[in-house]
Amino acid sequence: FRFLAVLCTLHVVLASAVRADAVSVAGSEPAKKIKADARVSVGRGVTLGADETVDAVVAVFGSVTSAGTVREAVVAVGGDAEVTGPVGDSVVTVLGRARVNGRVAGEVVAVLGDVELGPDADVMGDVVAIGGDVIRDPKARVGGHVQQVLSSNFMGGLKGLHAWFTHCLLLARPLAFAPQLGWAWGV
Repeated sequence: FRFLAVLCTLHVVLASAVRADAVSVAGSEPAKKIKADARVSVGRGVTLGADETVDAVVAVFGSVTSAGTVREAVVAVGGDAEVTGPVGDSVVTVLGRARVNGRVAGEVVAVLGDVELGPDADVMGDVVAIGGDVIRDPKARVGGHVQQVLSSNFMGGLKGLHAWFTHCLLLARPLAFAPQLGWAWGV
């Protein structure tokens, strides 16, 4: 249920961020101040400086580096998320690695990627890695449960699928020369 709640939060954050971006890009009327103050990027990475504060940071097909304060969620789809500043809700990555070395008030979830918790990580909720591993520093604090679903011990943790997605599908080609793509060449 927590994972479903995180996915719903991800959907709401992405929808509000896309609406905010569409209003400011439209140009037909002056951009209105929308309640959500999100930093959104499609196709490139997003960096939030240590002195910046936003509601959400979202990168689709790019990575997120967040040293500032995020009131809601940090989301990376098709890229990694590196979080060192405080996050008010959750950190979610899909097809990427979540590196956390700061305070997260909610959950940390990685789908088809690893979760790395540094020595200063303080996660109030659960830590979930689906198709990846949880790599935890002994000093990291987790208030909820730590769960690994289909870890790297199960068929390579689906890391080959992640490699194919990032090196082949996103570049519109069926095959590529990259680590962990031997299975694709075999097929």
